[in-house]
Amino acid sequence: DVIALQEISSKGAVANLVRKLKGWTGLFTTSPSGTMSLAYLYKNSEIELVDSETEAIYTSDNYAFPRPPFKIKVRHKPSGREVYLINVHLKAMSDATSQSRRRDAASKLKKYIDENLDKEPVVVLGDFNDKISTSGSQMFSALYNDKVNYRFADMHIAMGSSTNFSYPSWPSHIDHILITNELFEDVDTVMVYKPEVCAPDYREEATDHRPVVMFFK
Repeated sequence: DVIALQEISSKGAVANLVRKLKGWTGLFTTSPSGTMSLAYLYKNSEIELVDSETEAIYTSDNYAFPRPPFKIKVRHKPSGREVYLINVHLKAMSDATSQSRRRDAASKLKKYIDENLDKEPVVVLGDFNDKISTSGSQMFSALYNDKVNYRFADMHIAMGSSTNFSYPSWPSHIDHILITNELFEDVDTVMVYKPEVCAPDYREEATDHRPVVMFFK
């Protein structure tokens, strides 16, 4: 019902995609980052946007966030349930500086949620550019260690077989879905789709990342 996208080139690219998707709406970030910008798609029959909550955060902090996180609030029409989504694309590469920038990002994401969205259901999703099974437990320790309030819903994938990882060319699992405790009991299934099974040219024509998907009960 909602898809978070990274590495989107322009608002026009989102509009072009939406024209091919009957019944969907697209949102381009309020703080573009060139060809590496963030976006959302949502299904009109299921989801409506709470416009007042649409914004990019940490727009002046290029060290932690080379692509400012893109926050929206959506309402599930059939149930009335409202959820905040924060789309992220953190700094890549394995050098010490890049790792420090990801650690800083994790701390600041936690700070933002704790101070602004306390008691609200929040999903942080996208390309974290690091693992959570080993190095990620240190890289994202601010979130990882607060198990009362935060949980990586895809941890079982990170701890499992590499055949199910989101970034098969490495292989590694670096695309994650983080949830706050308001949603702990609502998660039904989290999985990685393998589009290349049906579309052999998927990695060459679309992206070398696979989608990570979460279903609510």
